[in-house]
Amino acid sequence: MLKVVCKGSRPRFWDVDRGSRVNDPPQALSAEVAADYRAATTRAGWSGGGLPAVFLAIVILCLVLPLLQTLHPFFGTLVRPVDERRTANPFPSPGLLSHATGDFAVGLNKWFDDRVGFRDLFIRTKNQIDYSIFSTSRKVYVGSNGWLFDRGDPGLAVERLDAAGLAALEETFLALARRLHDKGVRLVVIGYPDKARMYPAMLPADAPLPSRSGNAEKLRQFLSRQSALTFIDAEEIFRQEASTTTNALYFKTDLHATEVAQLPVVKEIIARIAGVEDRSDIRWDEKFERGVQKWGPGSDGRSLSLLVPVHENAPYFKGTYTIGGDEPDGSWNMPDRRVLDSADDGVGRPFDWEFRSHPELCKQRLPGMVIFGNSFSDYYWPLGLHRYFCFIRRARDPISRFPLFFDTMPDATKYFIYEYYLPWVTVHSPPSN
Repeated sequence: MLKVVCKGSRPRFWDVDRGSRVNDPPQALSAEVAADYRAATTRAGWSGGGLPAVFLAIVILCLVLPLLQTLHPFFGTLVRPVDERRTANPFPSPGLLSHATGDFAVGLNKWFDDRVGFRDLFIRTKNQIDYSIFSTSRKVYVGSNGWLFDRGDPGLAVERLDAAGLAALEETFLALARRLHDKGVRLVVIGYPDKARMYPAMLPADAPLPSRSGNAEKLRQFLSRQSALTFIDAEEIFRQEASTTTNALYFKTDLHATEVAQLPVVKEIIARIAGVEDRSDIRWDEKFERGVQKWGPGSDGRSLSLLVPVHENAPYFKGTYTIGGDEPDGSWNMPDRRVLDSADDGVGRPFDWEFRSHPELCKQRLPGMVIFGNSFSDYYWPLGLHRYFCFIRRARDPISRFPLFFDTMPDATKYFIYEYYLPWVTVHSPPSN
């Protein structure tokens, strides 16, 4: 049976029974069938053969390129190395093979994991995705408005102390005050909170909220009641400051208080000691201009280990002093200038630096003073604390440095500042002997 099919200007007859166009020549039919076959074959070849080949090539590249980069860094350093603050796992001893315990394989895996090619790139890429898309990190709490909080610094260690543990911690400060009193030196304690206590509203929902009635609060109250020592409560100072300024008192990307926040602490140190000395004529008086600068990333920002570092606009002062710089009213003594670039364990070094005023100026200034603390005291010197004392000497943690610092403090020392940071106070409390 024939059926007429109009296509274009030329009628075509289709043989329904035989399934062909009866008025097309055999060559035309063959050409069309061949073209249709080639098109179908091409599509099938691309989907059934081309794509698997491309996928296989990508898999091979992903396996081979990291191996080549492991054996030899052909591509150089693509991103900044991740600062892990640990020693990479060493190559396992071949002698472990004879034990047939699997220890060699475990050690080899650890060695390889620390050295696989593009490792830093993969880690930073994964961390960038977690931070930018999911607002999360394994090492840092990602809070609101760019605020970062160290997961290791929630101030919970002191809160876990029982009554006896808290009493023992409090006693370490009293014991130090007694030992210093025997030397004619008065103890001044400065306590710093962590920024979660100052900015709890910026914490994410999964971060623990700091307690307002726990051991941290009890420690502050205890120290403030002691007549044997002078307690400067940085948390109270910061809360007063927060009510009068819109500037952040802590860095968003770092655990430290800002330079602007440290200024009232420096003022309080001078005022409290001047009060004990009955020197109302001595008060902080420097002329600095306040500004804002791009800063970072801080310690919390570095812990993120991102491809693109995070920065912030932080308040600061212009025209401050430089540690170790030339000054007309005294001189710096610094056993090792490397302390200006990075912190170390300070083993064998009695102190980090000291400033001594010219002898003729000592009568116009407060008596000699020493400070043992941590990096929170780094801003004291740019803000000019050293210009109000006859001399001032400083050493910072670890606590293992304390005995040498204590035993070698100058004979004319009259005040000893012991500084603590709340999340570390349980391990950085004054030595008990």
